[in-house]
Amino acid sequence: MTLFTLGRLRTLPTIALTLLLAATLAGCSASEPAEEAPAPAPAPAEEPAAPEAPAEEEATEPEPAAPAIDKNQLVTAQTLYSEEMPDEPDTFEATYNDDGRLLSYDNADQHYAWTYDDAGRLLTERYTSTTEAGGENTLTTYTYDSEGVRSESLYEDNSTALYMNPETGEIGEEPSLGEPWHEPEQSTRTKWTYSDDGKQLKGETYSLDGELLTSEITYYAEDARYAYDTILGTPDNIGLTESAANPLSREVFDASGKKTGEVTFTYDTLGNLTSRVDTEGGYTYTTSYTYDDKGNQTSWSFSTDDPEEEIFNRSGEIKWTYNSDGLPISQSEYQEGSDIPTNIIFYTYDSKGRQKANTQVMAMESYDENGEPNGGFEHVASCNIFTFLEDDEDLATTPEQLMADARAQVEAA
Repeated sequence: MTLFTLGRLRTLPTIALTLLLAATLAGCSASEPAEEAPAPAPAPAEEPAAPEAPAEEEATEPEPAAPAIDKNQLVTAQTLYSEEMPDEPDTFEATYNDDGRLLSYDNADQHYAWTYDDAGRLLTERYTSTTEAGGENTLTTYTYDSEGVRSESLYEDNSTALYMNPETGEIGEEPSLGEPWHEPEQSTRTKWTYSDDGKQLKGETYSLDGELLTSEITYYAEDARYAYDTILGTPDNIGLTESAANPLSREVFDASGKKTGEVTFTYDTLGNLTSRVDTEGGYTYTTSYTYDDKGNQTSWSFSTDDPEEEIFNRSGEIKWTYNSDGLPISQSEYQEGSDIPTNIIFYTYDSKGRQKANTQVMAMESYDENGEPNGGFEHVASCNIFTFLEDDEDLATTPEQLMADARAQVEAA
């Protein structure tokens, strides 16, 4: 499924980076209208014959300054340990500016970098990767209007096209190798317009030649509140934004004005997002959410009638459990029709309630001596350890013991 969200944000590699971004980049959004529920993404094209968007009006009130960042929550390193590669832990390291905003996040072959203006608004984000075969190189640049509201983004992909020989596994830049391995994405420019109270009304994505590729219109409910959640990593405790910026639906159009997709949202009486239904290309993609009486997200489920999506992103469900402090202590993933989890993550906290480690146990398909699937599976554990910028605390145990304990707990269930 192609998500319709205008603008491009690269899928981040680990839970650690999700935590880093939540702690630092979230402050930048204070200079923008409240973000909406994630939406289906673009296939950016000339003046479209799309339905008229509501009148474009600039926000009349200056946006508040970005909030201060709690440096006690900042992660400076994440180290991944794995039972599959016990002697080769992989470490990402992070750096920050004096305000606590994330500047870089790197390991041996992946590099992320961010820059900001004097008001703390995000200006650029760059991603590069280097391998023996070649690398990726993308840059996103953000522009703001006189009121400090994000009005435009420029996405540039300067990556190299790579090809793979299916017989030898060789990867390189020569098309004669065979199958495409990595294809650079189209570079695009996205522009947004807002209502006078700061709600995003319309987004348009263009090629760098000025051809309109996709336009998007969002419709809102009045007197509604929107609940934010986090699907990647641990779920945030759901907080309600006191505004009437609750999107009911979003429509996407191609350059000719033909409607190519739609997203609809539903909410419970407290304003928590309970479902999101994406339609695109004749297929439907449904995501559902449930919460406990404290507003903590307790489950996430996804289903679709798209056969290709079923292969690469199977329908299923994610469930969370929490401790008495409202912190998630486990996350279990299930495939549709099964009550046996395929992936479980256990969370470990320090005395300040910061996530010090997460330990993952995956059910991997097992094979016979001839390399053929034998119908069984085996559990493989890995562990992420986080180091904090201030007042870091040592783990009470070792990563190896965390992995062994987690695997034993799963196998005993």
